[in-house]
Amino acid sequence: MLTLLLSSGIGSKAIDLFNSYGIGVISGVEPKGHSKIIQDCLNGTLSYLSKSTCDKHER
Repeated sequence: MLTLLLSSGIGSKAIDLFNSYGIGVISGVEPKGHSKIIQDCLNGTLSYLSKSTCDKHER
């Protein structure tokens, strides 16, 4: 079962949708290999980008 989504960028409506299904969202994660991202998340050492949401497509 999916309980957490790690993303480099995601819109606020998408975050709300995931949250409505009980899925947490961590956005702004620095893009790199998925294994490295997961390991960093488990170790509490994720690297973040300065802009974490994308509202370019919001209406």
